[in-house]
Amino acid sequence: MTNDDIYHFDLQNKMACDFQNKDFLQHALENSNHFLDLVLQSLTTWAYKEEPSGRHLNTAFIHSCPSYHRRHSRHDLYHVENLGRLTQALEKAICRHARENTEWWKENEPKLKTSNLLIFRYFLIKPYSKFPENYADGISTLLTNPELLRYGHLDYELGRLMQVSYFVLPESIQLKNQQIILSLYKDDDWRELNGCVDELPIWVYRKQYYYLCGYQ
Repeated sequence: MTNDDIYHFDLQNKMACDFQNKDFLQHALENSNHFLDLVLQSLTTWAYKEEPSGRHLNTAFIHSCPSYHRRHSRHDLYHVENLGRLTQALEKAICRHARENTEWWKENEPKLKTSNLLIFRYFLIKPYSKFPENYADGISTLLTNPELLRYGHLDYELGRLMQVSYFVLPESIQLKNQQIILSLYKDDDWRELNGCVDELPIWVYRKQYYYLCGYQ
């Protein structure tokens, strides 16, 4: 695979993840820490080729993740291609490591929760939501990150995480999370740039409401 292939559509076409054994890729990622590390490193490299470093979180490949796509797409039919198969298998492998609290998980969870790649943080939300008592520190990291709450494209997922985890979070973390949400998009530069000097657009208040009151 060349650098020219790394851009999303070329990468999609160059990958071959449609194995006859549908569980082969997932099993390989679950049973080989070296292979799992290699895939994570490769995704990181590809992500920065596709979406060079900017001011905000790197969103490369998040829309290729089947579980994310199903939640956020309005389509009823879904076709999983090579990149989708890879991200789906990766998500399942990481969830299994979290569930079994493996040494790989203990070593890599701190790195994933602070990664600039949005898809890696997305992968953490499912195990965090299932076992909030075990991950108060990781949940606190996600819910007190202003950039993630503002630009992360994970409004639904983070809102649900808040609902299931608030009872394990210190009061100071809860307060910080709420202060961040209530101050979203209130900086003068953003308001001036978007012509909202006097009043924030209704979608900002809707976003704040969904965070604080939860999606149904």
